[in-house]
Amino acid sequence: MPTKLNPILKGLPKFLKDPKNYKGVEQRLRLALVSDHKHSTIKAQIACSRCQKKMERKREVMKEYGFKDFAQLMEWRKVMEIMNNGDFIIR
Repeated sequence: MPTKLNPILKGLPKFLKDPKNYKGVEQRLRLALVSDHKHSTIKAQIACSRCQKKMERKREVMKEYGFKDFAQLMEWRKVMEIMNNGDFIIR
């Protein structure tokens, strides 16, 4: 019996439904956050204007791919990890 599609995934483009595209999408999202510096706390990272610009860039990349929000991205990751590896690992 096929599993029921989580409603949060409704409306994803066909490109994102292909497990072969998972690594490329993840890499592009990860590269949007690459920075030349680190912070000792989350609070410091949130206060950093350069890091906030990187987060905004990641949101733009998410929208370009067709994700509605972060929750949809996380659910998509979960499904792709299961399809590609057989289980889900939080990164």
